Amino acid sequence: SLITIIIILGTYAGITSPELFLSEAEDWGDYAVLEQALELWPDGQTEDPYLSEQLDRYVRMALLDASLTIFQNIKILPFFASILVVFFTYLLTVQFTGKRFAGIIAMLVLLQSHIFTTFDTIAVYENFWVLFFMISLYAVRRNWVLSPLFYILAVFTKAYVAPFFIMTLYSTYRSEITKRKKYLILVSYIVIIILAIFVIFLGKSIYTDVVEIESSKFLLGFADTAMQFRYDSLFTIFLLPVTVGLYFLSKTNSNTDTIHSLIAGTIIFSPILITFTYFYEILPYRFVPTIVFFAIAVALFFSKRSK
Repeated sequence: SLITIIIILGTYAGITSPELFLSEAEDWGDYAVLEQALELWPDGQTEDPYLSEQLDRYVRMALLDASLTIFQNIKILPFFASILVVFFTYLLTVQFTGKRFAGIIAMLVLLQSHIFTTFDTIAVYENFWVLFFMISLYAVRRNWVLSPLFYILAVFTKAYVAPFFIMTLYSTYRSEITKRKKYLILVSYIVIIILAIFVIFLGKSIYTDVVEIESSKFLLGFADTAMQFRYDSLFTIFLLPVTVGLYFLSKTNSNTDTIHSLIAGTIIFSPILITFTYFYEILPYRFVPTIVFFAIAVALFFSKRSK
C-alpha cells in the first residue's frame, strides 16, 4: 500500500508540477486582488471590502506569503496542500472502512476530478482550508485535541468552512470513541465558536458588513451549484446511485450516514451562503470537499467492514 501511494502521489506531482510556473494573473481575475492584499500584509489597512476580506483570512495570507518568501513561488505551498488533501483522503477512507485498498480507490477517484485538478495549484483558490478541515475530521478518532485546533485554522483560512463544524460534531457523535471524548470535543468546539464570533463581530472584520438576506437566492443557488459539476462526469452520473447505495451499505458500515452528511453539507452550504450575503458567488473550487467525500463514498463500496 505504501509503495502504491508513493507511486500515485509521485505520478500526480510529476504530471502537475509544470503548472507551478504558469501565471495566475493571466487566467484568474481575482489574483489581482490577492496580489494587492499581499502587498498590504501583514500590517496594511484598506477601505476596499475585497482587500479587507483577503486580509481577514490570516492563516491563508501567512501561508501564501511564506510560499513567496521561502520558495519565490506563490503556488508551491498550495500545491503541497493539495498533495496532502489526496493523502488525507486515503487516511480518512481507511479510518472509515478499515481497508487500505479502499483508500487507494478514493485517491484515484479524487485525482480524476476536473474540479480538483483545476484548482490544485491555484494560489488564489488554494486548498489550505480543505486540508485543515480534513485533518480536524481525522483527528476526531485519532487525537481529539487537534480537531478543534485545525478547525479554527480552517476558519481563519476561509470563513466559508465555519458552518462545517455541524458535520464535524455529527461525525463525532457517530464515531466509536468514548462518551467522555465526545463531550470534550463538543465543549471545545463551543468554546472555539464563541471565540471566533467574538473575533469576527467585535473586531473590524468585513464579514459583519456584507450580510443581506435574500430568501429567493436559496433555490437559485442549487441551480448554480449543479452547473459547477458540469465537467465532473463521474460525480454527475454516480452521485444519485452512490447516495442510494450508501443506504444499503449502512447494514455493514456504520459510517455511511457520516459520509451522507458530509456530502450533503458541502453541497447545501453554498446556497445558504448566497442567501445571507451579496458578497459571494457560488464558485466551483468551493466544492473540492464535496468531491473528496464523494471519492470516499465510492471507496466504501470496495470494503466489507462489519459493524
